[in-house]
Amino acid sequence: MSQLFNRAGMSSSTSGTGTVTLGSALGAVAVNTSSWLSFTAAGVTDQTVVSYLILDSNGGWEAGTGTFTAAGTTLSRTPKFSSNSNAAINLSGTEQVFVTALAADGGDVLGGTTFPMRGFDTPVNLGFTASSDGTLLTVNVVGNNGANPTPTNPVFIPFRDPTATAGDPIWRIVTSALSINTNSAGASLGSPTSKAFRLWVVAFDNSGTVVLGLINCSTATQIFPLVENLVASTTNMSGTANSAGVFYTPAGINLVGKSFRIIGFIEYNSTGLATPGTYTRVPDFMQLFGPGIKKPTDPVQYSTASTTSQTARATASFATALSGSISPSSAANPIRIDWTGSTGGSNGLNGGSIRIARGSTLVGQSQRLNNQGSGTVITAGAGFGIDLPNATGSTTYNIQIQGDGTNSAIFPGVTTAGDGGFMLMTEIMG
Repeated sequence: MSQLFNRAGMSSSTSGTGTVTLGSALGAVAVNTSSWLSFTAAGVTDQTVVSYLILDSNGGWEAGTGTFTAAGTTLSRTPKFSSNSNAAINLSGTEQVFVTALAADGGDVLGGTTFPMRGFDTPVNLGFTASSDGTLLTVNVVGNNGANPTPTNPVFIPFRDPTATAGDPIWRIVTSALSINTNSAGASLGSPTSKAFRLWVVAFDNSGTVVLGLINCSTATQIFPLVENLVASTTNMSGTANSAGVFYTPAGINLVGKSFRIIGFIEYNSTGLATPGTYTRVPDFMQLFGPGIKKPTDPVQYSTASTTSQTARATASFATALSGSISPSSAANPIRIDWTGSTGGSNGLNGGSIRIARGSTLVGQSQRLNNQGSGTVITAGAGFGIDLPNATGSTTYNIQIQGDGTNSAIFPGVTTAGDGGFMLMTEIMG
């Protein structure tokens, strides 16, 4: 990114449209009776990119960015605006060259590239892309213009201070190409076969060098959080990178106790990949992280169902006592199902059960319903399970019960008005 310096202005006797050879610091001019500083005296160091303004005695003007070279005292020219239809003007040899601010410079990061005037905020000028060569997945960080970061197209990323007792943000600036790939076939990151999955893209602060990472945060039994206020360690990417819940960084790079920020996520739809770890196609969906975007373990939506009708089942096969549905927003998201309601059994029930099911698929574990006495016994009951339905359409969950072939399992155990069974279905970001 170009930098600003106070009161830098120099003369030039360069002709033509090429690099400007700088002369001496300007003396008093008509509009200012104070002299100017040379670029070096103002603090401009060799190879610094600055914003410049050229005023020519022939009336031409040009503003842009250029690289200052101390040896020979030159300034390259990349015009952004000029009196020559925004192209380089033809210098007469009697021009003046200034370091100045352009309208696009600074903005909300004014104050310098090392310590921009922002807190632990969203990254600036950040985008990312994903591509596939038929086997490997590659993720690249880009600027908002879709091009790789450069000194004139920088990406700013804030990280927490790795010191636990420090409360300041640490901003890192990416000024060159930054990417990660899956290195070799087999790097599934714990993704399933032919089912939807999501990979999160993160950036680590490796003591000033930004390193990309990938992580799969959900399985059929666990959802791993991404907690940006904690430091994390990583494993280098290889053909055996096949575990969910692990941060993988590029081959040969293992990090210990480093701060990270979420960049976004990539997602494959319900067909997934036929061979996990062989990325035969690009992701079906990509999302840059920012305000309003859910993180792993965050609830996405809720749906409920209830009943006050009692179901009794003596047969030793399952029957539905309560049914409800939810339409997941993503096939990669898990669904948590919670149920409450009194349960019971009749006349010495031995071996009855209650369970959660999606069609014929058991969710979680069945619970035994027994009654070792005579008559009907009702007790409080509750349970939950986590499911990966791999669907976005309406998905139905059932609370089912079975008896022991003679005696009945009961749900809900309605004994007074208002008693009943309740089911809560929660879509969770995975």
